[in-house]
Amino acid sequence: YPDQGMAEVASLYTVTRFAGEGVGGHLVAFALERARAAGFGRAFACTISDRVEAFFVRQGFTVVGPEEIPAAKWVDYPADRQGEVRCLVRALD
Repeated sequence: YPDQGMAEVASLYTVTRFAGEGVGGHLVAFALERARAAGFGRAFACTISDRVEAFFVRQGFTVVGPEEIPAAKWVDYPADRQGEVRCLVRALD
């Protein structure tokens, strides 16, 4: 979402046997560094999972309302998930 200066961390997944070893944190750190290098000022993630929300909070993201996310994210977004989605944002400076 370059017009809004925001990058999205999407479809992040690690194999369960690596849970708790920091692999996910390293993947997010790499993605955020790439977004920063590309000139983005903020990154966001969306989830319906309590566990994933807690993971992103541990990575320095803050829970925000869906209105804080670029409107283009919600085009064709599954209607059954819209009421459950939680959004998180992190500044990249």
